[in-house]
Amino acid sequence: YEGICQDDGSCTCSHGALGSLCEIKPLGDGQCNPFFNTAPDRYDGGDCCVSSCSNGNCGVGRMDFAFGQNLTRNGTGFPHCKDPSMVPITIILETEINDGVTVSHFESYTVEVTCREGATTALE
Repeated sequence: YEGICQDDGSCTCSHGALGSLCEIKPLGDGQCNPFFNTAPDRYDGGDCCVSSCSNGNCGVGRMDFAFGQNLTRNGTGFPHCKDPSMVPITIILETEINDGVTVSHFESYTVEVTCREGATTALE
C-alpha cells in the first residue's frame, strides 16, 4: 500500500501498512489511518469512529483541531470519522452567564444530536 521496496527486498511501508511487501492493512488496530478510512476497508476496520473502535488506544491523542482552531495540546477524539451510520452532532460551549446582576464564568456544554429522521435531542 504505497510502500517503497528496495533492490535488497526490504520495503518501507506507508499509511501504517505492515508485512515484508506492505501487503497487510492496519485495520482494527485502534489507530485511524485516513488512507484506509473508506467503505471497502470498513472505515479502517472501525478505527476512525468512537462507536466502532474497540481497541484501548482509540482516538487517544488524535485531535489537534477543534472548534475552528488548532489545539495547543492534542486531545482524544475522532476527527476522521466518516462512517455513514454515524450522525453529526453540534456542541455549543458557554463560558459566561450574565443575568444583569452577576457574571458567572464556568465551562459547560450542550450536545445536540440530529437523527436521520430529523428529530433533535439536546443532552446537557
